[in-house]
Amino acid sequence: MREERRVGVANSSYFRISVISKCNLACQFCHREGNYARLEEILTPQEIQFACKVALKAGFNKFKITGGEPTEREDLDVIVSLLSQLHLPDLSMITNGTNLVALSQKLWNAGLRRINVTLNTLDPKRFQQFRPKKGIDVQSIVKGIEVAKQAGFEHLKINFVFFDKDSEKDLEDLIEFVRKTNLTLVVLPVINDNRLYSLDDMYNLIKTYGIRSEEIIVDNEGLRKRNIYLNGGGTVLLRIDELAWKRPYSFCSKCANSLQCREGIFPIRLSANGELIPCMADFEHRINVRNILRNRDEDGLKEAFRKITLWQQ
Repeated sequence: MREERRVGVANSSYFRISVISKCNLACQFCHREGNYARLEEILTPQEIQFACKVALKAGFNKFKITGGEPTEREDLDVIVSLLSQLHLPDLSMITNGTNLVALSQKLWNAGLRRINVTLNTLDPKRFQQFRPKKGIDVQSIVKGIEVAKQAGFEHLKINFVFFDKDSEKDLEDLIEFVRKTNLTLVVLPVINDNRLYSLDDMYNLIKTYGIRSEEIIVDNEGLRKRNIYLNGGGTVLLRIDELAWKRPYSFCSKCANSLQCREGIFPIRLSANGELIPCMADFEHRINVRNILRNRDEDGLKEAFRKITLWQQ
């Protein structure tokens, strides 16, 4: 009997589904999942459900709804409901939190159980550099987190991007925030102004805020991470393994950005307009599966997944 799991891609079982490219913030480091889709191009909820159904059969077991900002899509609850019907082993969503006051309960009722909220500062003035649309401020995100917890998302995680010299103060503020709320802060250093903020840099900085204990965990893709329990409450999650050397595809060796790569073991991304994207930095190795999804061609989608495996090292 043939084992479906063998179709899994690049040692990854992680499938990210971009449901919209539009966002109500403009963060300078955002990659928008490597795709910009016009509204008339975006996949329907039923096409997204079909893609995830086939991906599940193909061996993927971690599914994350992304954007742009997914809560900007009016039928997001329909998408969540359809994906919940598949009984995916791990379904979550990443959001900037700006619409959680209005949508938390609806998304919980639709079947979503885990969310990550990106929050890069608690400073109202600094938040303005992300060019929020009118009426959005950092307190609306904080309020959204409170409402989400009340709706049932008690163990939501805060994603924090350490991206410039002022991020150290933001980190201090957010560590105090997760202490008070007993949440988890996921620290994600990025490259900015040609400076690499290393994971060791982040760890040494976090230690100065007081660590009660820590444990090393290994995720489903074999990446080591630190679960750091803070004095006074709250947790910080920090990856140990730098990923630049984890080059899963044959074309990685020719990539000018490989030494700065923060993907390493790549999730496979489904763009909002129906492209399979194994690597956001590469535009040659993308597969347009929009018609495959619209025709509900299961064999065609499986073949697209298999094609990506041929690019593996």
